[in-house]
Amino acid sequence: MSISKDNLNALNAFAVIAEEYCTFIELLKKGRPPQFYHRLESILARLHMGILSVEKAMPAKEHPEFDELRISNEQWNHVAGWIGKAVADEASDLVVWHEDVDGDDEACLERPAMLWDDLAEIYRDLHNGLALWRMGTADALTETVRQWREGYEHHWGKHLFNVMNTVHEARYHLNAE
Repeated sequence: MSISKDNLNALNAFAVIAEEYCTFIELLKKGRPPQFYHRLESILARLHMGILSVEKAMPAKEHPEFDELRISNEQWNHVAGWIGKAVADEASDLVVWHEDVDGDDEACLERPAMLWDDLAEIYRDLHNGLALWRMGTADALTETVRQWREGYEHHWGKHLFNVMNTVHEARYHLNAE
């Protein structure tokens, strides 16, 4: 199945935002950049708005060779480690804040504690799609659409909203920069 011109334009626009997110996360290897939460909040909002324009598409056939492009668990663990260091203080402070506000409500305590995981899962799904998108073939682009759109609906979208909520709390309850 080929992608319509409008959907290809939406895909390309989203790829730019996905690339920005992945690059931003990769900067954490060198430490947390200035205005981390402010910048992250902006990127997250653009990710959400950008994926909404990408329409579902299904590849005509499966391409098991695309699996080789996926980020490995070892690579993901490195990324998750960088993220964990960058958000550790605010995540811990938000858990304490939620204990005071919400008592022992597990969901309220777990979300900020898992900020590192949510950010890393978004990274994984966007990174995998970018590897396909860069191939530029019709089949790879259709698979990119499928992965990003279905991933948004069933996986990374949930992580996105968890992160957006936690980043909002970090910025406006903890006054994180």
